[in-house]
Amino acid sequence: MVAAPAMGLSLGRPSTVWKSYCTALERQPLVTKSLTSLVGFALGDMVAQATTKANLRKHKRFDFQRTLRMATFGGAIGGPMGHFWFQYLDKAVLPKTPKSPAAVFSKIGLDQLIMAPIGTLIFFASQQLMQGKPRTIGSQVKEKLWPTTVAGYKLWPLAHLVNFALIPPAQRVLYVNIISVGWTCILSQAAEGIKAEQAAFSPPQQVPIVEPIKYGKDAPKLQRA
Repeated sequence: MVAAPAMGLSLGRPSTVWKSYCTALERQPLVTKSLTSLVGFALGDMVAQATTKANLRKHKRFDFQRTLRMATFGGAIGGPMGHFWFQYLDKAVLPKTPKSPAAVFSKIGLDQLIMAPIGTLIFFASQQLMQGKPRTIGSQVKEKLWPTTVAGYKLWPLAHLVNFALIPPAQRVLYVNIISVGWTCILSQAAEGIKAEQAAFSPPQQVPIVEPIKYGKDAPKLQRA
């Protein structure tokens, strides 16, 4: 009878949860990283919806389908892509000295020049496909790929400096997802569309001025047919 409460207490300890997560990373790294990205992208979108005035004015309610699309991308594409990409970098770039400045900065450069634009392109394309709008993929990518990639250059080089220099390889996807909560807000708003944000801050339409009705001497004379 005493063992059950003790088990419940141990499961609630952060150290035990962390050990369980690390064990899952060792046993099923791809699945664990995919689920981590699923949660990270969903959380980022929920934060975006809760803090963006444009979204509240457009939808007025929480958009569960939008969060589902973001979570699906994170779990099905983002997590696996990060898993295999980081593995490739560790094997291809100075594997004998992975923490050296040359290795770290080379990985940052490759990530930002190759994976940043490719990953962003895949993100926008997948969002349009999940909305049943394959014909708009070209226009969406043309409009948003470059601005979003440039915005990422303000965040990810510094974030990956910590990632490649200090974070253990198995935990890099988790680290990226923690940083990505804010970045996912940006991606989520970009996928939702710039027009929605512009509409939230557009000036009100002019109301036509109605002339007051005049009485007495100032009243206009009616013409008889």
